[in-house]
Amino acid sequence: MTASPPQGRRGNPASPPQGMPNRPYSPTPQLEVGFPDDSFAVYEGRADHPLDAPAAWRYVAPDALRSPSVPAVDVFRKAVAAADKAAAKP
Repeated sequence: MTASPPQGRRGNPASPPQGMPNRPYSPTPQLEVGFPDDSFAVYEGRADHPLDAPAAWRYVAPDALRSPSVPAVDVFRKAVAAADKAAAKP
């Protein structure tokens, strides 16, 4: 007994989206445009809806989230250390 080759899809082509005229519908390529750099943001955790407020700190740079070192985390740690040092000065 031999296995038969896979069969192609049969049936009607995709239907047009609801509310569109009843004419042949074919998917078209789409382009998603976004910011090309990585973004790392820190939000206030004690707020009721922290993501509805502006970020408390943000870092945007190429490859900022590159694994395994994740440079954005190092920059954030340095910013926290600098803020702690500045706060400790009389």
